[in-house]
Amino acid sequence: MHVRIQQAWYEKAVYYLPSYRILSDLFIFTVDNPLSGKLIITNQRPIMEYHDKKELINKITTFINGIGLECLEGELPPSTFLPGMHVENGRIIYGYDQVKFPGDLIHEAGHLAVILPDERKVAGPENISGSLDPGGAELAAIAWSWAALQHLQLPPEVLFHEEGYKGGASSLIENFSAGRYIGVPMLQWLGLTKEAKNDAEADEFTYPKMKNWLRSNSN
Repeated sequence: MHVRIQQAWYEKAVYYLPSYRILSDLFIFTVDNPLSGKLIITNQRPIMEYHDKKELINKITTFINGIGLECLEGELPPSTFLPGMHVENGRIIYGYDQVKFPGDLIHEAGHLAVILPDERKVAGPENISGSLDPGGAELAAIAWSWAALQHLQLPPEVLFHEEGYKGGASSLIENFSAGRYIGVPMLQWLGLTKEAKNDAEADEFTYPKMKNWLRSNSN
């Protein structure tokens, strides 16, 4: 099945999770990937193209490694908290074939990004929050992940997929897409971004843009 949306560039961007390509002034979507069956029309900007899971993983891991974290393909333990990936000594280890939701790599990177450098070096499943309160660390990781998603120009369903976030993925998509963010005050406190204020103009460091991707020892 193909879906043709003409003249959508400046009014609507069409987000579709699995496989697609952009041709001229129309979008052609190919429904051939079991990751999702939803077609969502939103007012966000057009997203960058990808064609399969491996290509998406490569895009995400290139970003994660580029900001100073380690995200590597490798051998996984028999059981992992998230399908196809594992955090060990501050590194995200994944398997191409085992990864079910590539956006989970962004979320795990968010957890590592918001803890202190020394904590990051030894982070694993048992201490992924470092010295932060686990609830606060989760909110910060969610907000960080959305900023990364916007930077990569990927659709929200890549991050907030239907099997994650305790059934609240659709609510997170709705709220973040509308600018109703959570976790941003924590990111500001950590020195990573600036929270938007009603009486101030947004600048290059105003969320969802980031001042720094990784927390430093000064915050």
